[in-house]
Amino acid sequence: MRRLSLLIAGVAGLGLLVGVVVLSGLRSSAESAEADRWRDHTQTVLLEAHKLLSLLQDAESSQRGFLLTEKPEFLKPFESGRKSMDESLARLAELSTGDDLEQSGVAELNRLAAQKMSEMQITVASMRSGRRADAIARVESGIGRSLMDQLRETVLAFDAEQTRRLDSRRATAAEASWRETLHFYALSALGLLALIGAGAGAIAAARTEARAALEKEAMHRQALTRLAHAQRLEALGQLAGGVAHDFNNVLQVVQSSARLIERAPDDAAKARHLAATMSEAAGRGANITRRLLSFARRTELRSEAVDAGALFSALGEILAHTIGPGVDVRMEVNAPLPRLLADRQQLETVLINLATNARDAMEGQGTLTIFAMRETVEEDDEFFRGWLQAGAYVRISVSDTGRGMNPEVLARACEPFFTTKPEGEGTGLGLAIARGFAAQSGGALKIDTMDGAGATVHLWLPCARSLREGPAPAPGGLAQATER
Repeated sequence: MRRLSLLIAGVAGLGLLVGVVVLSGLRSSAESAEADRWRDHTQTVLLEAHKLLSLLQDAESSQRGFLLTEKPEFLKPFESGRKSMDESLARLAELSTGDDLEQSGVAELNRLAAQKMSEMQITVASMRSGRRADAIARVESGIGRSLMDQLRETVLAFDAEQTRRLDSRRATAAEASWRETLHFYALSALGLLALIGAGAGAIAAARTEARAALEKEAMHRQALTRLAHAQRLEALGQLAGGVAHDFNNVLQVVQSSARLIERAPDDAAKARHLAATMSEAAGRGANITRRLLSFARRTELRSEAVDAGALFSALGEILAHTIGPGVDVRMEVNAPLPRLLADRQQLETVLINLATNARDAMEGQGTLTIFAMRETVEEDDEFFRGWLQAGAYVRISVSDTGRGMNPEVLARACEPFFTTKPEGEGTGLGLAIARGFAAQSGGALKIDTMDGAGATVHLWLPCARSLREGPAPAPGGLAQATER
């Protein structure tokens, strides 16, 4: 009879234990699914908000390119971005349905985005109607910059609020999970009174499962934190707004040096040193001005037949004495070179700028190689199809042994005002000017690079009286940058 009672108690205890495990598992699965749903929803909303901000930044960059060059092709991201922005806002509205707080944030984003697009459309319309001064005045008024700052702040606040709500939901889920665990242990203890052996195994398994669940939750929290951090960094990334800081740095150097000379006018050595510093700063300012004027040029280049051999010989002498003692300059020419068709002065400027960029990429230590050769592009050459017209060219390649570019930097290397240099050390116009010069000269520019293995900028310029009759390159003879 006792054995029967113990058997019944054991069976009842085992049934109770099994029931607790099953019910707990079902409830845990439901809570886990709900937590996953909220996590996915939050991530989707945040990604869509950052996508909207990125589209607006691209549209603003497109507008600035059009303002600088007056070339309609710069407006392509601006025109295509409007439809994408409408779709992004509609998606955000759909995602926030039923959530008053999210709807409020989305409404504010919608309002600011509409104002920003309206502001940019007015500026573009002024440019298109020939009122360039009005367009520049509107940009300089700071209205667009203020709206973009408000958009960034709104996205960051939206980001922070969504993250806070997600953390709160997770805390609530964790608390419920903990209560469920306590309940599970209590009922399991009752079952163990009847079935100690089975109960001991069940407790060990439950503890293992609980530890695994906590570790998994910790891993999810860390992953979400890293994702949020990456999204914030991406939202803050944007094209440089211009070269105002560069001019300010130049003026500060000149002003400070002048004051120091005034304080010690009799110290000739110090005055000469400070005067040299002022001259160097003024040179940097003049260089910035020349780059801007070249980039904004509206007239055709003064192309002429240039003796390529003589030009490279003179360039080698200049670079050998100016590029820096830590850089080994190598001029390699596959002679004889034909005469090329280009603006000689602008070509020299472009090559010196490319050499300077290469030196900076090598941090003043390495090998700079400038190679030139004649190259013929055939009609059936698939490599050049679509971006370089058939004919005879002089290909100039500027190579360095620096750090190279990763795919993200390479994709934006030729954008106006994009630079990886510290603030005040670059305008981000060098490669943009070089690409524009190549296109205006009837040639093309292409970059080969690999992260950590240097970079090579190739410049194709037509030989004098060499281009065959054929369709013009599209668009504007510009090659896409590729990774080596």
